[in-house]
Amino acid sequence: MENNATLKKGSGGTIVSFTAGKFKINGTIDRQNLVSRTETWIPNPVLGDMLVETTYSDCKDFKGVKFPAMIVQKQGRYPVLDLAVMSVQPNVRLDLPVPDAAKTTALPPVKVTTQKIADGVWFLAGGSHNSVMVEYPTYLVMIEAPLDEARSLAVISEARKLAPNKPIKYLINTHHHFDHSGGLRTYVAEGATIITNEINKGYYEQVWKSPHTLEPDRLAKDPKKPAFITVKDKYSLADGERSLEIYHLVGDTHNPGIMMVYMPKEKILVEADDFSWPAGTRAGPRYHANNVNLYRNIQQLKLDVKTIAPLHGEPVSLSELQKATAS
Repeated sequence: MENNATLKKGSGGTIVSFTAGKFKINGTIDRQNLVSRTETWIPNPVLGDMLVETTYSDCKDFKGVKFPAMIVQKQGRYPVLDLAVMSVQPNVRLDLPVPDAAKTTALPPVKVTTQKIADGVWFLAGGSHNSVMVEYPTYLVMIEAPLDEARSLAVISEARKLAPNKPIKYLINTHHHFDHSGGLRTYVAEGATIITNEINKGYYEQVWKSPHTLEPDRLAKDPKKPAFITVKDKYSLADGERSLEIYHLVGDTHNPGIMMVYMPKEKILVEADDFSWPAGTRAGPRYHANNVNLYRNIQQLKLDVKTIAPLHGEPVSLSELQKATAS
């Protein structure tokens, strides 16, 4: 009533709909007068107005209170939560004060730090995820668009300072995980062609059609059809004296379509998630199977790597990867 809710009959009962701020909520009340389902939509950099649906079932009596014994939540139609409720204690006192630090905490501004790792090659860090910019004679190539539009806009702004009047022609996307693809739409709006594994193209084309009304990004405000170059095993990008090679990482268990980028002249390898050295430390990453698989791919492809520029952490020498594989 406070939010001027409307009612309509649905297949599972009565659907109560209202809007709180900019968020729409649907709640289904079944024939036993129990809430059986809720729906709302929240902004997501990849999926746009992302559906969050929660179903409540197998209601049981817990000390006089009916409560669902099964709770399942999906985000973007994929399950993220599956709870089996074993016990319920009604009217228990809960004293959970909000910490003072949480009350005053604000999101830090997006920070981009610049490190020149070779002539015409910059390592753009400053947060949890990195990008690498490569300068060609008349344009720029950016490797990775992580997190969201705010991060991409900050990186693009830095690119314009480093190489004025050169457009970003290509954006190389290592894999489709949301933390590595959340800023891709910004580069589409910028006019860049997305270079990605062939398994990602159909997925991106489909999800980018979703509405972005809750937090409209640049592409939502000025729609453009995305342009793609797809990679199966290898793709090369050469112009003038600059060249780079993109390889599918065979045998990787992190993501089936993950790719790495190699610059033969500079002997630099750019990779995501398989070998991440925490910034500001010399402790090194923990050993895991993808360290070994990355090194195996380097050897099998006969790549002469001197520096690894990871998309998490800081640049390191190949010898550090060799140490990790021997752990």
